[in-house]
Amino acid sequence: MSNEPQSQNRGSLILYYLNAYLTLLAANMFLYGIVIFTTQMTGSSGFTGIVFLTTFLLPLLFSIPAGALIDSRSRKVILFISQVIFAISALALFLLVHGEILTSSTRWLLIGIALANGAGYTLMIPARLAILGDLTPQENVGKATILLNVLVILGFSSAPVVAGQIRQNFPFDFLFLAIAGIFLLAFLILLLVRTHSTIIRTGASTPTLVALRESFGYIGKNPLVKQLLIFTSVALFMLGPIQVIFPRFAQSILEMSESGRGIFLSALGIGLFTGSVVANILNKGKKRGWIILATALVAGLATVAFANSRLVAPAMILLGTVGLCGGVVNSLVPAALQHHVPNELRGRVMSVYSLVFQITPAVSGALSGILADKLGIAAAVAYSGFAVAALVLLGGLTMRSIRTYD
Repeated sequence: MSNEPQSQNRGSLILYYLNAYLTLLAANMFLYGIVIFTTQMTGSSGFTGIVFLTTFLLPLLFSIPAGALIDSRSRKVILFISQVIFAISALALFLLVHGEILTSSTRWLLIGIALANGAGYTLMIPARLAILGDLTPQENVGKATILLNVLVILGFSSAPVVAGQIRQNFPFDFLFLAIAGIFLLAFLILLLVRTHSTIIRTGASTPTLVALRESFGYIGKNPLVKQLLIFTSVALFMLGPIQVIFPRFAQSILEMSESGRGIFLSALGIGLFTGSVVANILNKGKKRGWIILATALVAGLATVAFANSRLVAPAMILLGTVGLCGGVVNSLVPAALQHHVPNELRGRVMSVYSLVFQITPAVSGALSGILADKLGIAAAVAYSGFAVAALVLLGGLTMRSIRTYD
């Protein structure tokens, strides 16, 4: 048998990984940029949290139907569409900032930009996971998911550093123009990716409601998948406060500059990256359910300790610990889901994961922003950590399938 198809698939998978990294880098730069811009323009963590939450309003409404679409149409084309939406959102924000249209009196225009950006997330997050079933055999999907998650974390962690360096030397409009350029580059790379789907696309002839009923029926009959999807909300809870109030913690509590703030937050990224690499090793072993629970608990407790830090070095160590534990949890959970879900249902089931992935940090970020305005930034961070720890303990007591997952 010729090795050419395998080498083509390997090459396409590598190109897709590069596309995924650039897309997630630009997407997180956009979120970081709009959060910093909104906070600087309005001085309100509460309004910043609302803008952040609005980004995930459309995913709340349409992620589940998007999953049926992903299982019935070309996943590559759907990724193309999401990247075009992202690029248009960044260009629109560039034009509004460059034209000095955005002021405190016209700040509600940011809600429209956030809504448009959310449309891209609605399609991108489930599709980027589901397409792995079209690029690699079923038995390799779990491993491919962890490797993809490494790149996702790299994009997330490097975004504040890159955006901070740009902001140190250029105005906000240049930052958003650069983000649009990265999306365009990712789009061009995706053109070179070749997919070889072996599943039967039934969505064109199957009503959407029937397709969704099939996916929820599968989730309901599989306790591990159901509990992993529920626990995802716990694992991702801290992501909202990290994006909404952690940058302000670094600025106002630790008194750091724009570039220093980005470098400080890179400790989280280093931890996330290290955790995802460690997860790749742990995924080959036993007691993975207990590992998920234990690392999530440590993340919550480390967040509480971080909230009480007033020196940069200890704060960075604690932030790195939060990242390390978060990297382990948020790599093992989607890898387990991808491994257990058949390819013909992957888009729909992972769209449920996508919904939780987007809504949880959006809600927690908005709540933490409001809490920060009411009680102060440090208190909001501490309460977020306490909430995670309590939810992990509750999950450990009630989620038997996760406890016994090897």
